[in-house]
Amino acid sequence: MNKTHITINTRKRWAWLTMLLIGILTVGTVSCDEDDSDDNNTVTPEPEEIASAYMTVYGVDGPSGRVRYINISENVPENLDVSNSIELGLNTFAFGIGDRPFSWNVNAQTFTKYSVDRTDLSISAVGIVSLASVGFNNPFPNPAVVSDSIAYLFDLTEGVAIEWDYENMEVKEVLNIEPWTDHISGDEFAVTVPKVIGNKVLMSIREYPLSTCCNIGNMNGIGATIAVFDVASKTLQYNSDNRSIAAFNTVRVDNDGSLYITPTRENAFLEPYYNYTGPSSPHVILRLNQDGTFDPTFSFDLASVIPDLEKIEIMPAVLDGKAIVQYYSSNDVSLDTVAFDDRYGIPRAFGTKSVAVDLTTGDVMEFTAWADYDYAEFLPETRGELYVVAYSMEVNPFDRSHYLRVNSFDNYTELSTYSVAAGGLFKLWGD
Repeated sequence: MNKTHITINTRKRWAWLTMLLIGILTVGTVSCDEDDSDDNNTVTPEPEEIASAYMTVYGVDGPSGRVRYINISENVPENLDVSNSIELGLNTFAFGIGDRPFSWNVNAQTFTKYSVDRTDLSISAVGIVSLASVGFNNPFPNPAVVSDSIAYLFDLTEGVAIEWDYENMEVKEVLNIEPWTDHISGDEFAVTVPKVIGNKVLMSIREYPLSTCCNIGNMNGIGATIAVFDVASKTLQYNSDNRSIAAFNTVRVDNDGSLYITPTRENAFLEPYYNYTGPSSPHVILRLNQDGTFDPTFSFDLASVIPDLEKIEIMPAVLDGKAIVQYYSSNDVSLDTVAFDDRYGIPRAFGTKSVAVDLTTGDVMEFTAWADYDYAEFLPETRGELYVVAYSMEVNPFDRSHYLRVNSFDNYTELSTYSVAAGGLFKLWGD
């Protein structure tokens, strides 16, 4: 065989093998590049939004006073403790407007606005506004929300109303309004949480009886009083009715929109402890018109249908035309035998009874839905949902707190039990 021919064949074979190897390497390189390209183009999925969020406000008593906390959770929380909550501090209160938490610092006179992340419920402060320089001295300024950005704050002692833009966290206007001066000399008063009805803001005046007893002159009782602020004209007026007492009356809204002004325990303290002259019954329910005037055709004295009524502890709601009444029975206690300084210890000492009273027929029905609790209070409606906070008083008033969901006027579902003083419950978002 010719050596030249053998050399040529050998070279051809090596050339072919070399091309084959280059091709394999090229395919491998392209494949790796494609793999790298796929990795680089991978899209990280967006975190899903949490369907609902509730803000719970509660307090923990310490040596310096009650420290306020808020908890943000997807549902009404099963437990409340400082490990899963945000501390607001002493003399601080919190509430929700829309999907945002807000806090009020009494000492600094400042509102703080917070934002809640909808994917992980983390919370961050996003704005602050001070009222310290505008002559506003109300330590508990519950806001009356009248639009998607505006709320009003009221100081009836000084005669000041503030138009507050809570979206942009700024004071838009400071208004001079009629102050409340027609109250017992030396006494203190407050207003209830405002009720916004149409273009009116309704606030019940709540007179505090004097802190000392029995050595004062005649006390002329003040009739039940409603402060009515007109949003359109930005003016305020007072409506009074002497058929009831301006003690701890509260505006209650029935689920058909009817408005009632209802008594609580402070009303009954005037007669036994003071030389009182004024409206005769501390247990009268009155009805309000939608403009905040009193309905002269309606007056309901609970003492006329509850024969053993010694004193009302609280009348937390009117639902379906029925008033829920928690009271002390004259079969168990007489205020004439309770010392003035012991008056707030009556619940633990004697217990309470509860009934539901039909305000149309006067029928009195047994009410046992709260039989396991010593005290209960309806919370403001939040996104169409209604809740009750109830307390079990083993030693102190807030030893055990419970949230109850309202199903109907006599049907409730207990959602949780806490060893802290639970307060407000606000649904920030969700169906």
